[in-house]
Amino acid sequence: MAIVLYLHRMVKLVKLFVATALLFPMVLHGQEGFFLISFNSEEHDFGVVSETDGRLYHSFEFINCSDAVVELLEPVPSCSCVTAKLSPKSLKPGQRGSVDVIFDPSGASSLVYRTVDIYSKDGTHLSTLSITADVKSSDNSLARKFPIVLGNELRADVGTVHFGYSYWGETLKKIVEVANLGKERVRLSAESSSSSLSVVCPEYIEPESSVSITLISSIPDTPDVYQMRNDHVYLYVDGRKVGHYISVERILLGRLKNASFSPSMLTYPSVAHLKKSFLSKSYSGAIEISNTGKGDLVILAVNHDNDVECSLKAGTELRTGEKCRVSASSMRDSFKVEIFTNDPLRPYKELIFNNYNH
Repeated sequence: MAIVLYLHRMVKLVKLFVATALLFPMVLHGQEGFFLISFNSEEHDFGVVSETDGRLYHSFEFINCSDAVVELLEPVPSCSCVTAKLSPKSLKPGQRGSVDVIFDPSGASSLVYRTVDIYSKDGTHLSTLSITADVKSSDNSLARKFPIVLGNELRADVGTVHFGYSYWGETLKKIVEVANLGKERVRLSAESSSSSLSVVCPEYIEPESSVSITLISSIPDTPDVYQMRNDHVYLYVDGRKVGHYISVERILLGRLKNASFSPSMLTYPSVAHLKKSFLSKSYSGAIEISNTGKGDLVILAVNHDNDVECSLKAGTELRTGEKCRVSASSMRDSFKVEIFTNDPLRPYKELIFNNYNH
């Protein structure tokens, strides 16, 4: 009789296993090779979605294909953008269950792959469920493409425009993209803080769109002036100036003469370590410059703040192989000295003086 009951029980298990294999082909193994639960599918693709579509739902169904009660832990998602709820946590043989997964695409972009791990109560890893989605940015993605907040729903793709070397007598152009994140069309205008920098912009920006603004650097032919300029471009929306400006950096240089033998300036160290005087309370340091080129190095200009004293003067010349010690001091523990030379590759150099111990 016992043998008959045993065979009857085995027949039931075989039938259950066959049915499970047909309905749930993804069979999962627990410890010691016993079949525990089986999912109808371990993967789901939401396809192409928008980050503003809201939360997306999918239910993974499974069955207890073992001959014993299976107890499960809470699912473990790989990302805070995914939540998962399992029901029930305890399943009898042949009982079905589900893992309901919720994916929030907001803030995501491009292809997304996330997982949810399933464990038994004793810590055995049973399955890794996965979801994928091709998330397309919404119109609000303008905020990411234009991270610089100017004000009045106006944003820019950059906060500082670098023209680099701008030689006297030449005209250079740079483009800045500006976006209107608002819901209404606005009138746009602009002005700069320098007469040598002009701005060309369209008259209007449509809502939730962007336009190109052209910055034109027209340097007059004044070859004796060398300077690092920091100018500003101010934008106006419907006649009112927005809260923040766009910075414009230019290194203004005179035309360098073409020479068969060009100088080359080398500085050491890259940053001077300032030392404080206990008597004067000032900070002082030194940097050595040398001419490693094949022509005479000429110091065309030396610029620094009024509270900085520097030993290097405009007009200083270094022949090939010569060196010069540049000493500077100030009551401040950090400052810089700008040097303009006839080095054709690096005509502008900042000498940095800093107190490391501060």
